[in-house]
Amino acid sequence: MSGPASDQRRHRWESATQWPLLAGAGVFLGAYGWPILDPGLSRTLVGACRAANLAVWLLFAVDLAVRLVLAERRRVFLRGNWLDVLTLAVPMLRPVRALRAVMALNVLARRGGEFARGRVVASVVGA
Repeated sequence: MSGPASDQRRHRWESATQWPLLAGAGVFLGAYGWPILDPGLSRTLVGACRAANLAVWLLFAVDLAVRLVLAERRRVFLRGNWLDVLTLAVPMLRPVRALRAVMALNVLARRGGEFARGRVVASVVGA
């Protein structure tokens, strides 16, 4: 499907996934930060945090893939969402593990407009 109907489907998808992705971003930030803030955390809880990070990362990847498939102009969509693509690719390269939090912050900024007053709160949470 192409044209305006495709973008309408993408917008409906984005609207339907707004709250689950916002919740996923919160889970990600908690699971990412907990082992850092509590170095004595048990191996079991560290493993659970890693599993939660991976699950949320996969959720973000599926969201990006669906939005790309539904996008009317995919190249324009990718250029407009380059940060999503970059932050999904970086964990696979594993050079800087901390960059995975960028995806969560990006989702908070993109999806949390009404709930979290957009980029301002996402920046405060990131700080």
